[in-house]
Amino acid sequence: MSSYVQTEMFHRPFPITNTEDQRLPLPQSLFVYGTLRTDLGPPSMRGDLPADNSIGYAYLSYAKMYSVGSAYPAVVPSDNHEDVVHGQILSYEDYSEGDWKHILSGLDSYEGVPSLYTRELVNVTLSNDEATTADVWTYVYARGVDPLTPIENGDWKVHYEEIISRGRDEMAGMFESAQEER
Repeated sequence: MSSYVQTEMFHRPFPITNTEDQRLPLPQSLFVYGTLRTDLGPPSMRGDLPADNSIGYAYLSYAKMYSVGSAYPAVVPSDNHEDVVHGQILSYEDYSEGDWKHILSGLDSYEGVPSLYTRELVNVTLSNDEATTADVWTYVYARGVDPLTPIENGDWKVHYEEIISRGRDEMAGMFESAQEER
């Protein structure tokens, strides 16, 4: 059986549990910041994750986001109070304990727990009400970030939209070059 430990991770002492620890009450909420966001990409990217469970936007303080290629983000703890990660809170409070555990198990598999990410309990602040915080699960990158590119604004949606925009611009440029060659 795992025990709760105090940690300075994200500079907010909070209980950490590993994925084997199923003691209740644990939150049935998830902080998502990348491909699981409901406002990013097609629903098929989220697999079996039930849709329309967003209860709003939030941010995780003392956290740094990196790009793993251009495919997905990695989030790790940071010592800098200016480092924040933006995302959404998805709530599954209306689901049975069994259904919630099934959702988490599927997400753990999708996220590559424990070799690529670890699922950890963190405290996030609601974007529209900075006086309100919530303890939620999130996925923290479990590998080194040295070769990765930092996402300075901590918002994968903004970063993703910039990638798409650059891609469109590059495609338009290639199309124009091809037209000129004719």
